This record gives sequence, structure tokens and C-alpha cells, in this order.
Amino acid sequence: MARIILAGTDGPSIAVLAAELEAEGHEVVKASDGYDAYGLASTADLVFIEMDLPVYSGFDLCAMLRSDPDMPPGLPLVLFTDENLDPRRMERARATCRFPKTHGTGDLRDLLAALLGEKARA
Repeated sequence: MARIILAGTDGPSIAVLAAELEAEGHEVVKASDGYDAYGLASTADLVFIEMDLPVYSGFDLCAMLRSDPDMPPGLPLVLFTDENLDPRRMERARATCRFPKTHGTGDLRDLLAALLGEKARA
């Protein structure tokens, strides 16, 4: 089981993702803005981040978490969006990857296995 932070304001998309993750046996903690997500991230195994968060944008939050020496160095930071993102901006922010809001359960399982390894199995 993994502890997964969902940082976002898109209620329906976050609710669906939370339900999928909980059905897989993971602990889900929601944050409605970048400030709260930043405060929770040090205890997470994975963080999903929407782009249009209040306080800190998705790119800003990724960059801040990566530059914080108290954060786990390999913490996966997943930008949760259906938008096509500029790969250079993703690289500068040091986001792990992008995951679409419109996805299949198998796609989510594959992502969790790739990023969490053994913790992907509840």
C-alpha cells in the first residue's frame, strides 16, 4: 500500500482517481491547493498534481518539491492533466511524467507499478 497525495480542484476527476486508488488499496490524501500539497508531500510515496492549482501551479509545485532537501529525492511527481504539456517546462520543473485525467484502470495500474514497484500491490 502506498500513501498518495492528490492535489487538485477538479472535483469529479479527483474523486474518480481517488476511488480508483482506494480500490487498489492505497491511502489517498487530498489537497485543494499547492500550499497544502507541499506540506503533505514529504510523507507521500507518490503525488498527482493538477496544473491549475491555487497558490502554486503544477509546474511551480514540482520545482519547489524537487528543490527541497527534505523531500524524498525519488518522489514521483505526476502532472494530472489532459492538456498537452511543453516537454521543456516539464523537464525544468522536474515532473516525473504526465498522466491523463481520461484514462483506463489498466493504464493507472501500469503507472503505479512503474513508479511504486512493490508498493503498487496492496
